[in-house]
Amino acid sequence: MTTPVEYVTDTTKSVQGFAMYAEFVNTTPGPKHGNIFQIFFTPDGVSELGQFVGAHVYARELSKDKPKRQWRTAALTPALVDADGKNTGEHRRARVDNGNSIRSTLRNLCVYASIVQEPFFVEVSKSDLDAIASGKPLTKVIYRIGETRKAKGFAEIFPESK
Repeated sequence: MTTPVEYVTDTTKSVQGFAMYAEFVNTTPGPKHGNIFQIFFTPDGVSELGQFVGAHVYARELSKDKPKRQWRTAALTPALVDADGKNTGEHRRARVDNGNSIRSTLRNLCVYASIVQEPFFVEVSKSDLDAIASGKPLTKVIYRIGETRKAKGFAEIFPESK
């Protein structure tokens, strides 16, 4: 895919943007009470191979019974502008609501969960975008998230399950 109109990041830089990480805990009574939901959004960017890689979202829900789970992923709609060439708030919301479950997941989090601390950002490099494009795990980004969680004082997730 070629770099779309309105792309603002310098395609020559090794860091193409930042992933936003947020963590939530289920606060409703019931079987999912206390479950941890982790989510992060990667930026649009250009990989080392010169390929435009659209933003993606990675999410997983952890419980005492399942303290380690694979990250689910979904791509945001790659169009950075609408049909009129504008980047409006409505268009940005539509990028998330592209027929996948991202929007419903976010709605459920608003109703059933409370945010844990403040969201934070970690760097995403061109090589990370290559991993996204090829469907490989984002080990380095996930490692940066883990290190930042520790540095910011987030609690260890289900330490009694180890």
